[in-house]
Amino acid sequence: MDYLDDTQRDAIGYSFLMNEMQIHTPYGMNEKDKIKSYKIEDSDLLINELNDLDKLINIVKHQSNLIHDIEFCLDKYKDISKFITQIQNQKILDEVELFEIKNFCLITEELIELYRKIDFQVDKIYLRSPKPLLNFLDPKNQRISTFHVCESYSKELAYIREKKRRIEENFAKEEDELVKDLLKNERNSVVIEEKEEELRVRKELTEKLRENIFILEDNVISIGNFDFILAKANLSIKYSGIKPEIIKSLEINLEEMQNPFVQDILSRNNKNFTPISIALKSGVTIVTGANMGGKTVSLHTIALNVLLAQQGFFVFAKKARIPIIQFIYTISDELQDISKGLSSFGAEILKINEIFQNIKDNKGLLLMDEFARATNPKEGTILVRAISDYLQKFKVITVIATHYDRIPTKNTTHYQVIGLKNVDFKELKSKIFASQKNSIEIIQDFIDYRLEKVSFNSKVPKDALNIASLLGLTKDVIKLAKRYYN
Repeated sequence: MDYLDDTQRDAIGYSFLMNEMQIHTPYGMNEKDKIKSYKIEDSDLLINELNDLDKLINIVKHQSNLIHDIEFCLDKYKDISKFITQIQNQKILDEVELFEIKNFCLITEELIELYRKIDFQVDKIYLRSPKPLLNFLDPKNQRISTFHVCESYSKELAYIREKKRRIEENFAKEEDELVKDLLKNERNSVVIEEKEEELRVRKELTEKLRENIFILEDNVISIGNFDFILAKANLSIKYSGIKPEIIKSLEINLEEMQNPFVQDILSRNNKNFTPISIALKSGVTIVTGANMGGKTVSLHTIALNVLLAQQGFFVFAKKARIPIIQFIYTISDELQDISKGLSSFGAEILKINEIFQNIKDNKGLLLMDEFARATNPKEGTILVRAISDYLQKFKVITVIATHYDRIPTKNTTHYQVIGLKNVDFKELKSKIFASQKNSIEIIQDFIDYRLEKVSFNSKVPKDALNIASLLGLTKDVIKLAKRYYN
C-alpha cells in the first residue's frame, strides 16, 4: 500500500482512531471501508471535504440535542442493499423484504425532517423524499412500521379473501363431515387463488420500486455519507482535532501535534502526551536522540496526522500545513518480511530498495526509524549517511530517526529530542532514591519528549550513560564508560 499497510497503521494509531469512530448505519460503515486518500489533482475536493467537516463540527457543538435525535434515527437503519440488488435483478420481493423497504422509507422520512433543521447542505448528501414509494407501500397513509399484502392493494384480493372468510365461517358451523371435506377442498382452491393474487400484487409493487429505484439508491449513498462525516466530526471533537491547511508546496508544518492512540495508553497510567512540533521540507530531516527518547512516537505521530489529512479528517495539532502527497512509506520494526525468515537488517534492505524504485517520480513522505540498528554501529552509521545523501535528490520529505552520531550534514535539517538535557540529575537521583515507584517510570517522567531544531554538527545526547548511572549500574563500569566517551 502507498499509504502504509495494516500493521503500520496499527502501530501509528490509525486503526485505533478508526475503531473509535461512532458509525450508526451499515451505509456509513460501507463509506468507512472505502476510505481512500485524495489525489493531488483532487485538492479542491479535499478542501471542500474539510470545510464541510468544519461546518458540521460547529453544528454538533451548538445543536447537540438535535444531533442526538438524528443519531437515534440513524441507529434504526438496517441494510437494504441486497433488496435493492434483487429489485434490479427482476426478483419479486416477499413480504419481509417489502417491509424492510417500507421501514427504510419511514425512517428516511423522519431523517429528512430532522436534517432540514440543521444548516448543512453539501454535495454528497442529497436525501430524496420517499413519499412516492410510500404512496404505494403505505396506501392507507398510516405511517406504521408494518407490512402486509392487504385488500387495499387489490379489489380482486379483497373479493378472494371475503370468499375465503365465508367458507371458513360455514366450515365452523357445519357438522356433516362430508360437507366439511367439500368446504375444505373449496378453501384450498381459494387459498391458491389468494397466493397467486398476492404474488401479482408483490410483483406490481416490486415493479413500481424498480421504476423509482434511484430514490433508494441516492438515499443509501447520502445516508452513508452523512453518517460517515458525522462520525468524523464526533471523532474530531472527542480528540480536539483542527482543520489542516492544504498547501501545494512540498512541506509539512505540524505545531504541537498529538497522537490520541498514545495518549489513550498514557492516560491509563495518569500521564499526558507531550505535544511535538516539527517543520519538514523536501529533502532529509534527521531526528536524533538516545533510546527511550520518544523518536519512534514522533515519527508515528507525524505519519498519523499526515495520513488523516490525506483522507479528509481533521488532524490533532494546534496548527497544521500539509500538502497532498502520493505516498507515505515507513521503515521500522513493523516490517513483516522478518517473519519470512529474513533478519531485520535484511528486511530493511529489501524494503528500502523497493521504496527507491517507487519514489523516483512521485512526491511523498518517507519515515525511517533507526535504520540499520541491527548491524554494527560503524557500518550502520556509514549506511544511514549514504542513504541520507542519496535521498536528497528526490522530491520526497524524508525523516530519519537515529541514535547514531555524524548523520546530519549541512544539507540536512537536524532535530533533536530534548530528553534529559535540562534535567537536574541530583534532583532526579534523590527522587529515585526516595520514591517507591519504578526507577524507569520516574526517569520517563523527567524526559522532555519535545523536538528542538539544532545545528547539523550537534552530537547525539549521551542519555544512555546518564540513565545507566541513575538505574544503579556499578560505579566502576560508569567510570570506564566515561573514559571511553572522552
